[in-house]
Amino acid sequence: MREIHWALHNAYQGLGKPALALDVYKEYVLVRDSIKSEDNKQEILRQQMQYDFDKKEAAAQAEQEKKDVMATQELRRQKLLRNGFMGGFTLVALFAGVFFFQRNRISKEKARSEELLLNILPAEVAEELKAKGEAEAKLISDVTVLFTDFKGFTAMSEQVSPKALVHDLHECFSAFDAIMEKHGIEKIKTIGDAYMAAGGLPTPNNTHAQDVIWPLSKCATSSLKEKRGRSRPGYPTSRSASASIPGPW
Repeated sequence: MREIHWALHNAYQGLGKPALALDVYKEYVLVRDSIKSEDNKQEILRQQMQYDFDKKEAAAQAEQEKKDVMATQELRRQKLLRNGFMGGFTLVALFAGVFFFQRNRISKEKARSEELLLNILPAEVAEELKAKGEAEAKLISDVTVLFTDFKGFTAMSEQVSPKALVHDLHECFSAFDAIMEKHGIEKIKTIGDAYMAAGGLPTPNNTHAQDVIWPLSKCATSSLKEKRGRSRPGYPTSRSASASIPGPW
């Protein structure tokens, strides 16, 4: 349209019609300005659309970056929680191991101390001592005490090594312990080669004298077996001497 008006303007100028040429030129200017205005509007619209697009793109990118940051923080938080849980679990497991180890060791020590206590005291006295921290003295007026030792022990001990001597005593006294326990006789103590026990305690009874007779004879038999077991050339021998003394004391 603009080119047409410009061509008409030139044509009228050539024909010597300046008035018509001016009118056409004015229309040409109007069309030209209208086109420029339209182009400007299009450019402004394009720029506005580009701005809106860039704005939305920037907002979307900012939102994505925000989500990425939040996701990174969440992963870091979960990692910290996981590491904290694993560390806490390891620590708890370590404490549990130490606790069970200590408890097991304490239980073993307790069992050992109780065993030692039962070797020293009658079961009833030991239980009372554990429960109360002390044991009340009891009067038992009628008991039978059993004594036994080895005849010639001093002479024999001069010819036998300490290790062999202790081993022999341990064998004999272990056999005596089994005999006493089987017949309900209470072991009192051992002193060197002497062994002392009593019937009728810690629980009093009326058969303590008879109760001691069988263990007394079995101790002698056991000692004889030990003697025969070691009857070899050059090995000194001894024999036990036993006695029971009935109460009251």
